[in-house]
Amino acid sequence: MGENDRRIITCVDDMSEGLEFISSVEPRFAHAAEVCGDPPLRSRNEGFTALLDMIVSQQLSVASADAIWGRMEAADLVSRDRVLAASDGDLQVCGLSRPKIKYARALAASEIDFGRLVEQTDEEVVSLLTSVKGIGRWTAEIYMMFSLGRADVIAAGDLALQESTKLLFALDARPTEDELRRMAERWTPWRAVAARLLWTYYRFAKKKGRCPLKSNLEFLEREAKSGLADCLVILLHGYGANGADLMGLSEALSKECPTAKFVAPDAPEPSPVNPNGYQWFPVPQFDGSSEPEMVLSFKHSYASLYDFVDKQISAADVEAARTILFGFSQGAMMSLHVGPRRAVPLGGIVAASGRLLAPDRLEVESKSRPPVLLLHGDMDEVIPPSAMPEAEIALKGCGFSVQSYLSRGVAHGIPPDSLGVAAEFMRDVLSK
Repeated sequence: MGENDRRIITCVDDMSEGLEFISSVEPRFAHAAEVCGDPPLRSRNEGFTALLDMIVSQQLSVASADAIWGRMEAADLVSRDRVLAASDGDLQVCGLSRPKIKYARALAASEIDFGRLVEQTDEEVVSLLTSVKGIGRWTAEIYMMFSLGRADVIAAGDLALQESTKLLFALDARPTEDELRRMAERWTPWRAVAARLLWTYYRFAKKKGRCPLKSNLEFLEREAKSGLADCLVILLHGYGANGADLMGLSEALSKECPTAKFVAPDAPEPSPVNPNGYQWFPVPQFDGSSEPEMVLSFKHSYASLYDFVDKQISAADVEAARTILFGFSQGAMMSLHVGPRRAVPLGGIVAASGRLLAPDRLEVESKSRPPVLLLHGDMDEVIPPSAMPEAEIALKGCGFSVQSYLSRGVAHGIPPDSLGVAAEFMRDVLSK
């Protein structure tokens, strides 16, 4: 057996380990666990009776399946010998359809040694179980996940899993079974934990009648001044603003970076303080939101922005190393949080009039260390100028290359001298 085939889920601690892993490789899972709680263990018994129960439950509501199974238990028709000895009429009275009677008999007549399944690989178990009439890959994978406790199995043909993936990942359409399997490759060796969380999220979203995570971010774009882009600059606006507000910087920046394409997204949430603006997360002292609401909203935005950066790098057909995050205020905070947590290093980060969030977690959570430029005004009344040296100390302490520049006589904004410093920084890091 392969290493992943041997990994078994037996308790809540196993689930916690798997949840921590999948959340580290896919931020949307952290969001899902935040809004709907940890997924249940959902373990089942092994053996003939457990697999027969799954066959009975196929394509039925939970209530109908429970009623039929209850009648079969009452009639003592849940063991291999009893099913073989029963007449079709006995099974029909319990509520089994003709096809399911055939499937139940085929399972009872099979020579499956359920005790030996624990020694076989995932694909060997699938091959053996699906050789029985009426058992498809979905049933085999459900049995492996919940009866055998296999940790790296996902029933990708499950419609609820596909729909939940569509909601959580803000996809335009429900992924096919093959598409979901490809997506799930990143979640190994804990794909069964991801499946449990997706089912939990599906029930949550269905109950709420909505998906809390906003779909694809809307954005403005400006093609490279040279006509052919070989690098990308993503401009992230501040609290209550929008992408258009920051896109104006592209005119000045393109003089030093003529081959850069510029994109400027709107943050995921409408701003309560500006009808034409957006926010990456609410600010309690400005809008009366609560601390938990701010934290949850920030996690939503983190996942959305992480995905947006992926898509824009792909759409521009540039390397991550040729991509710069340029953020102002809240956008600076998002840049400093998302950039270091990306496994493939970006070209650089420009953070103007912001602060470094969660500096105590930076060293543990950083997956890359792109060069950073910090900008601030010495008269900033919104975010104190002291936030810049605090961020610089924390970043340098974690091994980041950091430059900083303080504009004199400047409040909360990006003056021409700071913009010039930013343009030079961008030109330098993109020329390497």
